[in-house]
Amino acid sequence: MKEALIILDAQVNMFAEPTAAYDADRLLERLVWLIAQARQSHLPVFYVQHNGSPGSVDEPGTPGWEIHPALAPQPGE
Repeated sequence: MKEALIILDAQVNMFAEPTAAYDADRLLERLVWLIAQARQSHLPVFYVQHNGSPGSVDEPGTPGWEIHPALAPQPGE
């Protein structure tokens, strides 16, 4: 069995008010830690972004749609 870490919808809008997830700061810290652990263990890390409709906080190409900079994918991820 092959293991990997999948990061789902960890986009800027998920951590910014007024659309922030519950306990967003703690969630961000945990995700940073998980990604670091996966990289240290040489596990693949995959990112999935939600595409919102035009005008939404996660409309593709808008700042809110981008993966949070603290979680930015490295080349090959």
